[in-house]
Amino acid sequence: MIPNLAMEKDKFRLEVCRDPSVEAMNNKGETGVHIAARLNLPALTLSLLKQRANVNVKANYGMTPLHYAAKYNALETTRVLLNYEADVCANAEFAGTPLHVAAKRNACEIAALLLKRGVHVNAKADDDKTPLHYAAWHNALKTAKLLFSQGADVNAKAKDGKTPLHYAAVVDAHEMEALLLKKGADVNAEDKFGDTPCALRKRTIEIERVIDEAKRAVRMEKRS
Repeated sequence: MIPNLAMEKDKFRLEVCRDPSVEAMNNKGETGVHIAARLNLPALTLSLLKQRANVNVKANYGMTPLHYAAKYNALETTRVLLNYEADVCANAEFAGTPLHVAAKRNACEIAALLLKRGVHVNAKADDDKTPLHYAAWHNALKTAKLLFSQGADVNAKAKDGKTPLHYAAVVDAHEMEALLLKKGADVNAEDKFGDTPCALRKRTIEIERVIDEAKRAVRMEKRS
């Protein structure tokens, strides 16, 4: 279905109670292009870009419209932004590149588009996490497989020394752990605290047990 610009403008106005603008529209530093990306409004995005809106304009923390499109899995809007030379390597604070965001959201089709446009599969965020770290942490299995097909480093270390397997262990993502191990993940890799993935998993299980016991004690106290 061909996107209808008038309908998309109406949806935009309903969301923000204002007409779209190429300037910052709120205290988050979002422009009309950011919001159109968040709402996946490709026709409106295209219209704003034709009005010379900056495709790489940054909201708070350095988030570009392409980061927003990846975050909200806005595939059609991503295509529009890329056609206007959106920066696939833009590195936002706390978020990394749009590929990191796509990996976190398991937005596999968007991740594939970004890789085709030249973002490095092992690109590093400010904390040195790669997209594979984000995929492992959020159990984004489909996107992890895509990253491996493009040469992702299974034993890449973040600034805290953790590998993707550490993050998969923390969230108890069994299928992800199996995939990482199949690709050669080092089970004995230590983070900067000396913890291996197995040690982290045991600690997580123990913390969950303590929390469960505390909740059970609260319930029993309420009943008495």
